[in-house]
Amino acid sequence: MTNSSTESSREHYLCSTTTLLIVGMIKARIFISHSAKDDASRQLRDCLYLALESGGYVPLLDQQQLESGDDWRRKLRTWLGLCHAAVVLISPNVIESTQAKPIGSPWVYNEAAILVWRRELDEEFVVVPVILPGVDVSKLNQGPFEPLNLLAIQGVTVAPGEKPEAVIPRILARLEERKEQLANKTPMQELEQFMAQSLEPLKSQALETVATQLQIELGPWRSDDNQATAFVRALFHREIDVIAKAIQRLSAYPAVSRQALRQMRDILTAFWIDPQAVAPVAHVVKLPLKQRAVSLGAEHMIIASMYIQRACCLYPGWDAPWVNNVAATRQAKRLIAEITKSIRERLKLYENGVPFSDDMVKRYVNKAYQQKPLFVIVPGAVDAEVLTAVRNDFPTVTFFLVLGHKPIGLQQLA
Repeated sequence: MTNSSTESSREHYLCSTTTLLIVGMIKARIFISHSAKDDASRQLRDCLYLALESGGYVPLLDQQQLESGDDWRRKLRTWLGLCHAAVVLISPNVIESTQAKPIGSPWVYNEAAILVWRRELDEEFVVVPVILPGVDVSKLNQGPFEPLNLLAIQGVTVAPGEKPEAVIPRILARLEERKEQLANKTPMQELEQFMAQSLEPLKSQALETVATQLQIELGPWRSDDNQATAFVRALFHREIDVIAKAIQRLSAYPAVSRQALRQMRDILTAFWIDPQAVAPVAHVVKLPLKQRAVSLGAEHMIIASMYIQRACCLYPGWDAPWVNNVAATRQAKRLIAEITKSIRERLKLYENGVPFSDDMVKRYVNKAYQQKPLFVIVPGAVDAEVLTAVRNDFPTVTFFLVLGHKPIGLQQLA
C-alpha cells in the first residue's frame, strides 16, 4: 500500500469514528493479526482493511493506526481485549521455525494465543484463521501451535493464485454469521464501563490533570468514549507503580468512593500481567477433573490471585481461596483440612450464623462448582499422591500451585 493510500485510509478511519461519536453507535472492531514478511499476507491484509472499513467495521491494524513513538505493545494488548472479532492471517513465515527460532512470527503466535484464550472464555467470540498458500498445515498441529488448535476453528483456506478479491467475501461471510454477537460489549469493555462509572462524578479537567501529572496520554481513539472511559482505557496494561500513583491521586477527590478505587486497583493491577501468560488457565478449567491444575513460577500468593483475575477477565472474578499453611501441603489429611477451612471462610459458608461442617463444605463445593471454576491457591509443590487424595474430596476444584521458579504450565497428575 502506498503512503498516499495509507494516509487516505487513516483519514477515512478518523471520519468514520467522528460519525460514530455523533450518532452514538458502536461499530464492531476487527483485529487483524499478520506477518508483514510475506508479500501475500501484506496484500491480503491491506485489501481486507479497506473492505472491513467499507463494510461498516472498525479494523484494528498496527500498520495503519500505530504511529511512531506509540506505546505499541500496550496498545496492541488493549486492541486484543477490546476487539469484537479477529482475523488471523497464517502465512508461511508465521509457522516457519529453526532451532534458533522455534516460532516464525512470535507476534502472530502471541496474538493468536490471546485470541484463542478469549474464545475459551466466550465461545461466541469470533476468530477467523486464514490459511495462505505455502503453509504446511501439519505444523499447526505440532510444536508451540498445537495447544491453540487453530485448525479446529472454522476459517478460510486460500488457494494458490487466488486473488484477495475472491478471498475477502469468504472472510466477511464468517463475520456476518455472528453479526448479532459482534454488537455485544467485550469483557474488557464491561470492565472499562464498570470502572468509568465511578469516575463520572469527576470533571474532565480533574482527569486530565491526573493524566498530565502521570504523563498518561488519553489518546485520540475515543469514538464511543467519554473522558472517564478514555482515562480508564489509558491505564490498562500499565506498570503497577503507575496504577498505584493514579489511584493515589484520584483518592484526593471526595467524589470518588474509596471502595470504587480499591476495585479499580484490583482490576488494573491484574491487567499488568501479560495476557498470553494467563491464556492456558482458561483451557485448564475445562480439562477432565484429574488434570485441573496449574503451576505458576512466582514467589507470592497474591501473584496467583492476579493471574486468576486476569485469566477470567471479570470482576470480582473466579473464586480463589488460599491455603496459607505450607506444611499442610505434605500430608493429604492436613491439606484437605486447610482447603476446607479456606473455602468456608472465603465463601462465607454459614447457616443461621453457624459455620458449615467439613462435609457440608465439600457437598456444597462439589455441587455449586460443576459449571463454574473454583480455584484453590496452594503454596509450593504438592506430591502427586497427596493431590490425588485431595481430589477425591474436591473433584471440581482447580488447583493453582505457586512453585516459586517453574514457568506456568499444566500439571498432568492422575
